[in-house]
Amino acid sequence: MNVIPFPVEAEVVAIERAAINLERRDAKAGAKWWQTECRRLYARYIVCGIPDAECRAIVDRFARAVQRELERRSYQDQRPGGAA
Repeated sequence: MNVIPFPVEAEVVAIERAAINLERRDAKAGAKWWQTECRRLYARYIVCGIPDAECRAIVDRFARAVQRELERRSYQDQRPGGAA
């Protein structure tokens, strides 16, 4: 049986939740939380039988998506006038 995971970079709620959690923590707590989150995500896919290299790629894609969300949120906060 082949498991085809939903593209993690499309899991908008998980990405937004991760960004919010990182924003609310100081650097040390954020790093610890992020490490745990990435390990949890990796384990989620390993349990499904997905090969190690693919699991690592999934976590990397998630990390990039969270980084983009953090950048978007930062840019949005810096814009004058707020939301339209």
